[in-house]
Amino acid sequence: MAFCGLTVSEYSSGASVSRGHLTKTGNSHIRVQLVESAWAYQHRAGIGAELRKRQAGLDAATVVRSWTAQQRLCAASNASGP
Repeated sequence: MAFCGLTVSEYSSGASVSRGHLTKTGNSHIRVQLVESAWAYQHRAGIGAELRKRQAGLDAATVVRSWTAQQRLCAASNASGP
């Protein structure tokens, strides 16, 4: 966490301890990638019109495998899909 700069800043004086925002002292590229990934997978998995069009000529086993991976990435508990 410290390498990425995802540690909480701390202000302390004597017995008083106050924690602040996340620091930005680590690797900025990794931190940006982590944040982008979190935003990308915040919603449950779904297949839109564009993705259905791209999957039209693919093998059925490949489509099922990709849907399983997408559900795992999004941590979706629903089993609806292709």
